[in-house]
Amino acid sequence: MPAVVNDPAAWAKLVGAARSGKEGFFAFYSSVADAITTNVSLMTLPVDDHAIVRGHAVFDTCSLAEGRMYRLQVHLDRLFASAASARLPLPFGGDEAANRERITEIVRATCVASGRRSCDVRFWLTAGTGNLGVTPAGCTPSLYVLCFGGLPPLPGSEDADTVGISEATVPLKPAALAELKSNNYLLNALCMLAAKERGGTYGIGAATIAGVLEFGVFLLAGDTHGYPVVRLDGEQIGDGRPGPVYAALKRLLLEDAATGNAHHEPLQAGGA
Repeated sequence: MPAVVNDPAAWAKLVGAARSGKEGFFAFYSSVADAITTNVSLMTLPVDDHAIVRGHAVFDTCSLAEGRMYRLQVHLDRLFASAASARLPLPFGGDEAANRERITEIVRATCVASGRRSCDVRFWLTAGTGNLGVTPAGCTPSLYVLCFGGLPPLPGSEDADTVGISEATVPLKPAALAELKSNNYLLNALCMLAAKERGGTYGIGAATIAGVLEFGVFLLAGDTHGYPVVRLDGEQIGDGRPGPVYAALKRLLLEDAATGNAHHEPLQAGGA
């Protein structure tokens, strides 16, 4: 039978023992504590947060690139738009501008605490804590920020084989979920699992894939994350190698993140 543990230090020790030590989580901010931790065992959400209870949350991800926050404000634009579509109240007092300023400073402080010059930075807005109900009534909105070392690599991700999954196998996302950055990725997960069952790496939720096989194809995620696609639903794309358009675009994205100036913010407010 499991033990009953009520001592916070003992609980943190037990949780820490269950960690692999390879998560690559560098720093975490929680508005519940209004504090940052670099202890992986403490990087947790309350069980009554509606991100867990009902999936009522949105998220976005920017990059820390060579000591500068890359495209943070672009991602905050989408975060606030997603929050509005999801009818999520903002976590801090004031209007969107005041919340943007506060969140920017929190992201900056979390990046500094991480001790990293380059990593991924993900942030979540949730309906928050307070109960196990359906609506946010009675809840306190939450913000969480995580500096981490990127998603775990997938077999073949450097030379990705992508399998097309038909709409009949995995339904496409409804527009309400597809048009905002919801925390609900169940259909994404099912699509990818179905692709792996068919020998692929990623899944594409599409009713038809005809007409694309003679062109270069690649997947783009946030900022600099991109993957060439050399096979789609068992059919080779082009000559079976990553195309020149992908190579050029990847190079430009990496160069912009490292040395560009259009969407960069220093870790020291007002610094160079």
